Amino acid sequence: SYMREDESRQHRRRLLAIPSRERLTKVLRYVLDENEFLSPFGIRSLSRVHLDQPFVLSNDGADYVAVGSMFPTGSKVGFELVGPELVRRVRADIPVPLVAIGGITRDNLSQVIEAGADAVAVISAVGNARDPAATVRGFLETIRSAQGGAR
Repeated sequence: SYMREDESRQHRRRLLAIPSRERLTKVLRYVLDENEFLSPFGIRSLSRVHLDQPFVLSNDGADYVAVGSMFPTGSKVGFELVGPELVRRVRADIPVPLVAIGGITRDNLSQVIEAGADAVAVISAVGNARDPAATVRGFLETIRSAQGGAR
């Protein structure tokens, strides 16, 4: 393995790893396993095994954790739909704010807040709105209302 930091390019890092044939075969078998990292949309960043088996999250200085996609979305190609139920299942294990992402609209917003999300990230619902400011005010109103019944 080789790693080089290039300070002149704003901390870009380059990593080169050349595993043995045996090691590469083991890694690819694991990564290309549909019960682990392979999904119909590509490679997951977290193994599918964690849907059914609890995991321990070390935030290592993270300010928040994003979970999604909550609902179908046109903003991300190849998303994996996890839904608000995943927020409910992992909320207690995540020590930092949890941000729900993906396909969130004012109509489904309360579902993710009630599931335990601390915040939401939206693109289309605000970006495509005729009046983005009014849409954001509506989101905030719905969040305040949903938080009354959350957790």
